[in-house]
Amino acid sequence: LDAPDWILAEINVLSKLSSVRLKVIVAQVILSLLGQEMDLPKVLKLMADSGFNSSDAMASISCLKHILSSSAKYDCDDDLENELQQLGLPKEHAASMYRPYKEKKAALRTYLESRTLRMTRLDAVDWRV
Repeated sequence: LDAPDWILAEINVLSKLSSVRLKVIVAQVILSLLGQEMDLPKVLKLMADSGFNSSDAMASISCLKHILSSSAKYDCDDDLENELQQLGLPKEHAASMYRPYKEKKAALRTYLESRTLRMTRLDAVDWRV
């Protein structure tokens, strides 16, 4: 499947950040995905220093959350870095996104699994007319 257009648009925005800033932002997004508080003023300042407004920052955060949570959900490993490059992210940016994800992948999967809605198993059905 092709990536959604909004993801491709945000990849373009993310590629304009420095790889170091992107790594810091990704670390904050991962904290958010793990149920901890993200340092939003820090992220907004990093984006503002690169010339982006707060709406660009929020859209980029949403994009990163979607990419990282989907990657954890579908258990992406080394393919994530290549896929990000194919979407148009420069190699050093893809690497700076992949490293924090790789370090926290197990914790992300565990946390997201605990937050998944599950139905109880049906043991027996008794039906009478």
